[in-house]
Amino acid sequence: MIIGVIMFFKKATNNISDICLIIEGSYPYVKGGVASWVHQITTNYPNINFELVVIVASDKEIYNLKYELPSNIKKIHHVYIKRSIRTPVFSIRKMKKIELIKKFFANYFNFDSFEEVVKYLLSLSTKQKERLLKEALYSQEVFDYMNELYENSKFREKSYIDFFWSIKAIYNTFLNILLSYIPKAKVYHTISTGYAGLFASICKIKYPMSRLLLTEHGIYTRERKMDITISDWVDRDHQAYNPKESISLYKNIWAEAFKRVSLITYHYSNEIISLNEKNNLIQISEGASKEKVYFVRNGVNLENFSFKERKMINSDNPIIGFLGRIVKIKDVKTFIKSANYVLQKYPNAKFLIAGPTQEDEEYYKICEKLIFSLKLENNINFLGSVNPKEFLDQIDIMVLTSLSEGQPLVIAEANASGVPCVATDVGGCKEMIEGAGEDKEGISGIITASVNPKETADAIFKFIQNPIFYNQCSINGRNRVIKFYNEINFLAKYKKIYQKNIDLSGVK
Repeated sequence: MIIGVIMFFKKATNNISDICLIIEGSYPYVKGGVASWVHQITTNYPNINFELVVIVASDKEIYNLKYELPSNIKKIHHVYIKRSIRTPVFSIRKMKKIELIKKFFANYFNFDSFEEVVKYLLSLSTKQKERLLKEALYSQEVFDYMNELYENSKFREKSYIDFFWSIKAIYNTFLNILLSYIPKAKVYHTISTGYAGLFASICKIKYPMSRLLLTEHGIYTRERKMDITISDWVDRDHQAYNPKESISLYKNIWAEAFKRVSLITYHYSNEIISLNEKNNLIQISEGASKEKVYFVRNGVNLENFSFKERKMINSDNPIIGFLGRIVKIKDVKTFIKSANYVLQKYPNAKFLIAGPTQEDEEYYKICEKLIFSLKLENNINFLGSVNPKEFLDQIDIMVLTSLSEGQPLVIAEANASGVPCVATDVGGCKEMIEGAGEDKEGISGIITASVNPKETADAIFKFIQNPIFYNQCSINGRNRVIKFYNEINFLAKYKKIYQKNIDLSGVK
């Protein structure tokens, strides 16, 4: 339980940490993906002291550890997006800083007003800060000002209720982040923009002599926009007020907020890291300074994956695997639909879906219903969380149907095991399968368009029907991982990054 974690870490040392990792909705309470990356980083640098700030949903939920934490993680702090705050009575008195708060609303995360507001709030006691922010959100003055803002905005032809609750929800989240404890560290390292990047920027403002690193595994603004577009969470809170024609407006306000927060994170970061050159170019196009950006490829421990050269597939009963979280952005439905095409030619084929299902149980149930509606329940199995090595040892082909990715470790793990991959052309997938720049190892799989079950099935057919091509992809993939996605290289680069920034930090 989360309470036990807090009690344990209260006993930790009060020394300033070398690195404060800021993580959104992940480690140490979620397995796989970014969480695996964080665990890989912290466990391999035993001489660096880490502190964690974990952005979680609510102070009402219980969070269980999914990892055994290394001893060099000295403290864990939690920042709650949703916090139980008593709504005050609407105030009609004039606040000393109402013009400052109004300016903040008007500029909507503008750099200058953002820093001015943050510096002022950081100078207050917790009680003063909480009272001021509550009244800034609920006072008559701000209510009147929001009316004025609405009348002079592009939203005035749309629902005022949507506008009001959108802005209030966005700033209420900001309020919760500002009320959270800010640890002192030599280097802050945020693993995304968004809420984590917003908190990291506040840390940088409070401790300007610190260093701020940003590592984006995917491009947060694009992933969030996609998530907002395909999800109903944005509208669910206000369904009673939302006519259908104004739903897109509400989503656009949230998407714009995340874009502004990304710009703030880029602005305050000293170094901006992605996982591949393609994403560096996207970061620059989204507002990052080209002088700050560079990429570091992820790496896997080759000793954890036994290479088995794949000569050919038994076409009587090929086994096709999917390894990842069962969530919308992984587009498991396309994997299921592609299975339907494959089974028409190879009725004994097996499709194994491995990965946690609890993150989006509603989507998991939708996938189950799709399987039953297509009458594929005898050929497709959900396995839940698995040991990646054991899973890869039993499949012939790995398929990744994601709508968005950074640099998926599952492709590197599959290549390390000699399993050829089919993957969508998102993030760093194409580079990991076809190579780029100095990587001349040859093709280790097939790239397809997103949301295209037929094209995914055709790629699977090519592997089944062409054993020479299949075997060459198996060999090329292993060679690529050895040279370009080896954990040894990855850890050596981050060790240099950390040591350089610890030395440059002015925080003592």
